[in-house]
Formats: sequence, structure tokens, C-alpha cells
Amino acid sequence: MHSKRIFLCTISNLFIASAINVDVQGSLRLGRDVFDKISYYFPKGNHISARRSIPDDNSDLIADEVKSSFLCRNLAFCHNEFKKNINEYVIALIKAVNSIIDEALIAKENKNLTMTRSFNKNLRNILHDVREILKQENKKLKDDNETYIWITIIKSISGLFMIKSETYVLDALVIKDKDKDVSNMKKTLIQKVIGGIAETEINYQSLFCKSSKICIKSVDCSKVLTVVLEHLIEMPENKTQVFMKSLTELFRSFNFYSLLEQATATEFQIILHDMAFTNHVPSKEILKSVRKAVDSRLMSTDLKDNTSLTYPDILLIYIILSDVDFLFSRQNPNPYDDFLHEFLAWVQIDIQIHPYLKKLLNKMQDDLKRVPQNILTKLKYEVKVFFELTVDPETS
Repeated sequence: MHSKRIFLCTISNLFIASAINVDVQGSLRLGRDVFDKISYYFPKGNHISARRSIPDDNSDLIADEVKSSFLCRNLAFCHNEFKKNINEYVIALIKAVNSIIDEALIAKENKNLTMTRSFNKNLRNILHDVREILKQENKKLKDDNETYIWITIIKSISGLFMIKSETYVLDALVIKDKDKDVSNMKKTLIQKVIGGIAETEINYQSLFCKSSKICIKSVDCSKVLTVVLEHLIEMPENKTQVFMKSLTELFRSFNFYSLLEQATATEFQIILHDMAFTNHVPSKEILKSVRKAVDSRLMSTDLKDNTSLTYPDILLIYIILSDVDFLFSRQNPNPYDDFLHEFLAWVQIDIQIHPYLKKLLNKMQDDLKRVPQNILTKLKYEVKVFFELTVDPETS
């Protein structure tokens, strides 16, 4: 049930969570205030750099700590270029988290923020867990699955850092000003950290692909989603609403809202209801916005070539689709063929779409049972932050 709710949350994210912020061209974007609030970890210029600057002495200490932990020791698949890349990836993730937290602490508006301890105090424990991920995946290595193993490692380590970072912020962040909303400030900082970790992962996916031919080649989910969106945009409004009503019923049945904070969940339910049952929300414009975000995934798998990913909401859709494409392509080379055939039949003739959506979700629930827990948790964080940034009434 937990896996099903994670997937339902993902599907809803991809279809409709952008409803609050759609500009006149139908472009998916954050509200200006939200973008300003987190834009400091998106440097101005071409693309987002995974290698964040922190003081040189700390940087050297981090590098020494990572290298001296011998992450790849006695692991047959972790050698030469792979060893170098995995060490650099872990170092970059540590720097990303440190940089975001450091910048939050020195910001003028956050002068009352402090941390009871450094994130680097957690390094030994984090590196131990990274080593365990590598050891577990090494046991699964076969001649034909090295690419799958390495992408699993990249995403599992990213998920591990999301878990550790959230725990650190919740435990260590102290606000001296009693008038400040502590929980909201912690939530904002966690959003920034999750975005920075996702950004770093995308950069290092690109690096592994170029240097070691470890690439996510499947974009089956993204392609099918594009086809579905195209038809939903082109079909009559009343038929699009039938589809949205079916989603509404499924979400209600599986109680996926518990993954979200109350304010975000309530706002999302209002948007979903309006899209399904009224004409108060420009549903077609919203769907066009989501399609543009999906196109950014299909056009380029290289962050450097994709300037739209400088927007954090687009970046989060990109990484969510990367996760879903990867997770389900391994279970089945063409995981969505049956649903696509059924969906296209529904487009042409008067049949019920609800049973086909329900069957798709049940199948994906079964597939998710075989997914590493760190990656499931990672997907949950990414979807949750996306909702908070685009749907939460406090930020829209």
C-alpha cells in the first residue's frame, strides 16, 4: 500500500500538480516568490553546477575522509574510473548539502538560525551506509546488468543523502527568534537540500554516461506520458474531465494524501476536484504545461544542454521521470504497452477508463515491491517537495 501511494503521488504530480502556477504561455513555473526563495542554490548562467564551493580546508578534509573510507575496497566492479567517479559523486553530494546549509545560515534574513552541530559530523556514518550500498549491489553483479547496478547505486546514494539531510536539518537547526515559524523554516531548508541533491545526481548521471557508458537509455514512461498528454489536450473538455474524475476516485480510494502535509494535501484536493468537476481551472493549459516539462526530459538527458532545468520545478519533474523510467524499464522492456493500447481505445470509443488506470496502478505496485528502499524514499521526497513548491498555498 505504501508503494502504491508513492506511485499515485508521482502520477498526480506529473499530470496536475502545476495547476497553481501557469503563465499566459502555458509554461510550468514556480511562483516568483518561491523561485526567489530557493534561487540562491541555482547559480546564474548556463546550468547548475554539482560542485559547490565551500572553504578549501573543509573541501580537503571531506575529500580525505571519503578517500580514506575505501568505499570500493574488495569490490570487483568498483575500480579505476568507477572508483574515481563514485568518490567524486559522494564528495559532490556532501559539498552540495554543506553549501546550501552554509548559505542559509549566512543569509541576512536568517540571522537567527544556527546549527547545533556540523553536517560533517555525520560523515563516518554516511560513508558506512554508502559502503553498504556498494557491497549489496556488488553481490548482484552479472555480466549483463552492470549498467543497471551502477544507476541503482547512483540513485540509492542520492536517496540516502536525502534521508540523512532531512534528519540533520530537523534535529540540528535552531532558531533563536521565538517569533519565527520553526517548522516552516526547516521545511524550506529541506526543500533546498532535496533540490541540490537531485541536481547533483543529474550532473553525475551525465558524468557516468560520458566517462563509463553508464546511461539511462529508457524513456518509456516519459514517451507514454507524452502520448497521453497529447490526447488529453486535444480531446473534448468533457472527455478530459472523465479521465480526471477517474484519477480523483483512485486517489480517494488509496488515501495517498497522507504523504503530504495537511495544507498541501488540502490545496491539491481542491485543484483536483476543480479540474474534474468544474470549469474554474484551465485544465488544458495545465496539461500543456506538464507536457512541456516532460519534453525537457525527452529532448536531453544532459543537464548542461537543458537550460529549462535551471527552474527547480522543471528539474524535479526531470529527476522524477528519470527515476520512474529507470525503475519500470528494468521490470519489463515495454511496461506501458498494455495501458497505452487500452488508453488509445478509450480515446476512440465510449468505454470506461477507470478499470485500465486501476490495473496499471496495481501492476506498478507489484513492480515497486522489488525496488530498493532508498530509491522509493528518494522518489517520495522529490514528489513531496514538488507538491510543496507548486501547490502549497503558502508558496503559490
